[in-house]
Amino acid sequence: MIAFAFLSLAVATAPEIHEVLGPEGSGFQFAAVIAIPPEMDDVRAALQEAVRLFPDGTALHRRRTIAELTSGRGVQAWTTSDQVIFRASLESGSLTDAVTLAYGLIYRPLLEPREKAEFSPGWYTPLWQRLSMRPPSDSETRDAWRYLVRNGKIHIVFGGAFSPGQSLMVWKGLTDAEPPSLRAVDRPRPDGFPRFPAVNAAWLDSGAPISTDSVPAAAISALLLGQGKSSVLYRIAREEMGLCYRQEAFLWPTAGGWQPRIYLTSADPIPVAKLEQLKERMLAEVSSWNAADVNRAQQMLAENLLRNGVWSPWVVGPSGGTYNTAEDRLVLEALSQSHGSAYDATALVNRSQALSLETIQSVAKSWLGHDWQVITANPK
Repeated sequence: MIAFAFLSLAVATAPEIHEVLGPEGSGFQFAAVIAIPPEMDDVRAALQEAVRLFPDGTALHRRRTIAELTSGRGVQAWTTSDQVIFRASLESGSLTDAVTLAYGLIYRPLLEPREKAEFSPGWYTPLWQRLSMRPPSDSETRDAWRYLVRNGKIHIVFGGAFSPGQSLMVWKGLTDAEPPSLRAVDRPRPDGFPRFPAVNAAWLDSGAPISTDSVPAAAISALLLGQGKSSVLYRIAREEMGLCYRQEAFLWPTAGGWQPRIYLTSADPIPVAKLEQLKERMLAEVSSWNAADVNRAQQMLAENLLRNGVWSPWVVGPSGGTYNTAEDRLVLEALSQSHGSAYDATALVNRSQALSLETIQSVAKSWLGHDWQVITANPK
């Protein structure tokens, strides 16, 4: 992996460009992460609308061209708690097409209004979407995107078979030919108190986001606590206590690092007293883990990162877990770079296999030492 800090771009926040060089014939991919400035927390409706619209087309690529370049898949974009993430995979075209598309999405999006789709809450919806007291205007939507791009830290990763530094050269050519606007944009007006979608859910976070050094132990803990039918959450929360219809433990991306999170959703409100009982039972389960349990999770992690495993310790957005694909690896690279390090699947596996049972138990117990957050679909 090769990284460049492109500092000559005369805007408030210059993007950092990173490269992952791949084999011939693998096409070209990119993934980008933009940190949402804290002062935009109360203008999330306008920002979410911008994220819905900006993949539709740019001044450099119209919708039809984007569809052709991406074989109809288009650009996937979403928000998390404090980041905007987007990615695309070009099976045809060139590196120049990939860089130009990413550049246009950031600096030249059309943001043309279109009819809103009927809202349908999904499994992860409360984690990445907030509902507003009022819809944003078209100008607020445009200003929200411009404010984000000007004030949020941007990391972009390009992947494919090309020479080191080549994507940076294309990017620099674009800034010379199509320089970004230097006009400052005021923060759009607040859009009302953000509220959660109408679902019954609960989650338990491990406090502050974890450091890069803690990721392997947290990933193993997530797999043991909440991935698969042998996990603690499936057996206890779902099968024995009947608290939920879906349950997971995973690492969730934030601008400050990975956030270990336990997440449950249910058809009915989830009583806090039952959640506290669940926590106590989970702590007892963690104390009973043995070397065979840890070994199983270590193999699950290796399968996910290096081969074709189906259980992922990461959830990065509405689509769920990440897997060993070029597109997902680039998203993990972009997120890792936004946390100050490169993504190295082999190193993560090796570090996880060197962990002791006691270390894994300590990390899991620390995770479970925090409080639940509960939301109810129709609070009275």
